[in-house]
Amino acid sequence: MFEADFLPLGIEGLDAALGGGVLRNGVALISFDPGSDELVFSSEIIRSSLLRGDYVIQLDFDHAFEYSLNSVIGLGVESDFLRDELKAICESGRFRFIDCFTGELSQDKVKSTSFTVVLDNPYNLSKLLFAMKQVRESIPSGFTVRWVFSNLTSLSINLPVQDIIRFCRSAFRIHKQFNDQAVYYVNRGAHSPEFLSMIYQLVDAVVELRIRELNNRVLRFLRVVKNQFRDHISSDLAYKVDRGRIIISLLK
Repeated sequence: MFEADFLPLGIEGLDAALGGGVLRNGVALISFDPGSDELVFSSEIIRSSLLRGDYVIQLDFDHAFEYSLNSVIGLGVESDFLRDELKAICESGRFRFIDCFTGELSQDKVKSTSFTVVLDNPYNLSKLLFAMKQVRESIPSGFTVRWVFSNLTSLSINLPVQDIIRFCRSAFRIHKQFNDQAVYYVNRGAHSPEFLSMIYQLVDAVVELRIRELNNRVLRFLRVVKNQFRDHISSDLAYKVDRGRIIISLLK
């Protein structure tokens, strides 16, 4: 019987809902409603990977490197010792960053570091794919690598749907070529059901972060709608953010 290799995302409760994790060389899509605290999920996934000894490549259309770094070492990190440890890990080069946000500013404010690539035109998909492959090839062999892509909606603002789909196919091939796991984000409310259906079909796992108004309060909950080769909990799971940490529970 086929036995796939699975890797946890690193968020307690979510991994249980996924049946233990996502394919080691799989692509997970986190589809979110605005206000669902998707940045906290991203930071916790990155932090968990780094503390496990993995490399992380974050590609970000929404934030500059400093903002993402501060989120990784700050959100939900109450211990000064752990914060210093995370900072040292990032400075060692295990956190690589492809900046698709800062390049839109004036060029005198754009500074690359040895582990940060700033793209002046991230909407040139050929150059974007080339940069992704270059950064991946700079990482020593033998390490687990996780990609975090924030987010497809920002990439799609100036590009046709079919170009985004072709880009995803090519990017996903890069991840699988290197046996990497990747987590992509998409703002569900910004896209048509047809676009979402196409993206859902391309990826190996889908987690939806949703928001509902209940008795004059906002209820945040998640739902696992797909996970290849794995049983998973299909019930809605409530979650909240407490001091920067995600707490997941059964929805009552």
